[in-house]
Amino acid sequence: NEEQTIKETIEKSVKYSGIIFEGLVQFKNTIFNGDAIFRGLLFNKTVFFNESVFSNDVRFHGRIKNEEEGLFGDLADFTNIIIRKSILFEKANLSKISFLNTDGRRIDFVNCYWGNNDQPYVLYDEQKPISPSFSENRKDRLRRVETLYRQFKQKAKESHDEGEASLWHYREKLMRMKRLKWKDPVLFFYWLTSGFAERPFRSFVSLIVLILLFALSFFLIEENFSEPGFATALTDTILYASFTKLTAVKLSSNGARLLVVATKIILPLQAALLALAIRNRYRR
Repeated sequence: NEEQTIKETIEKSVKYSGIIFEGLVQFKNTIFNGDAIFRGLLFNKTVFFNESVFSNDVRFHGRIKNEEEGLFGDLADFTNIIIRKSILFEKANLSKISFLNTDGRRIDFVNCYWGNNDQPYVLYDEQKPISPSFSENRKDRLRRVETLYRQFKQKAKESHDEGEASLWHYREKLMRMKRLKWKDPVLFFYWLTSGFAERPFRSFVSLIVLILLFALSFFLIEENFSEPGFATALTDTILYASFTKLTAVKLSSNGARLLVVATKIILPLQAALLALAIRNRYRR
């Protein structure tokens, strides 16, 4: 249970295996000039690798089958590290791992546990509380997490892993929306109506809701349909959205004409978001 500190320059390749650390472990400011392999370990308490330098390839492999206990049983601090080549995490519990100010383009994940099966690929940095003892505010944190997600997305695209790229893309845009709030209303409605073109079901529901809202609006303000009734308003709304000319309908007010213009812009745009969301889902 004692604290262990390793703070030195390690010139040769090293391998740590089959060790259970019950107390806090410090690798802070350690320089690994050779390859480093951490296999079959379990850090039950906090482990610090922050501000360390990894000059060659680094591998962290989980020690047991239970993914919730793989490698890191508590906080793992990888903030402000320098990665010259790459780091791989395999079968690791990443539910409390911090990567702030680290280059996410040099990190790979294989069969890792993120702490929330309903929302995979959510970093602990996004969720952990901001300590008042540090000169950091919420916007700064969100900006740095957004940068991490963007780097992970870039890495996935370079590896031609479109499914993973989509997951990181969603988190990146979500961080931007949270940071900007109402300064970017377009981004908010992009999320609301399609989940940043990553949620097909939400896109479909939004399209149906918009069609019904426009149909109801036509029904309430325009009486000169070829036949009275909401069903006619619904049909004509769909025809307007598909740019079909309705010769039998005479629009008697500026409001109705404006509504037609809005229908021809908004509904095709939402249909395009639906198509894009379906594409993004099934290209995985």
